[in-house]
Amino acid sequence: KVVELLPYVAVSPGQFMALHGGLSPELESACTGKDGRFSECLTKDIGQTTVWPDPHTGEGYIKSRRGWKIQKFGMDLAEAFLKSNNLKAMFRGHEQVKAGYEMKTKGEYVVTTVFSAADYVGVFCIDGQQPPWDKMMFSTPGQGNYGAMVLVDRKTGKAKLQKLSPRRSRKLASKFTGASCKWDFGLLQESQPESPASK
Repeated sequence: KVVELLPYVAVSPGQFMALHGGLSPELESACTGKDGRFSECLTKDIGQTTVWPDPHTGEGYIKSRRGWKIQKFGMDLAEAFLKSNNLKAMFRGHEQVKAGYEMKTKGEYVVTTVFSAADYVGVFCIDGQQPPWDKMMFSTPGQGNYGAMVLVDRKTGKAKLQKLSPRRSRKLASKFTGASCKWDFGLLQESQPESPASK
């Protein structure tokens, strides 16, 4: 019930928008020039098109590896859309990134991927063992990635990024759940060992 009530897009007027995936042709067409008032233009059908898109550094829309009819959006499109809505940034999740967050810029406009799940493949366990993960589900670098979150000042609407290390993530997960796993860091070929800095 809670998930059903969540908005597809949240906005801090004059500052940023936040959503799961990103800009789609349908969202761009319906909501350009709305000054961030997306409740006036968003429908469930349009909202669902925002769940899968990822950004790319080039221009226009290009085909995505995620499947049929899914497209990546260029930073030229993100810049124009943000500008038309009096916004400076887009925060989105959806993609695992090694550093926890990753920024793409075009002029003064920013699209930031914020991946909240540190150690994405390495935290959860069943009966003391990691589940048999499907290797095709995960992008490089698999486990050992940092996590990140966005902290927003409710008075000013300004946002700040904060990271969480894989080691800290495992400690918090173990403390919260009471679980202890036999960590298999060779689970994915792309896995990277933690650097001393992440400890």
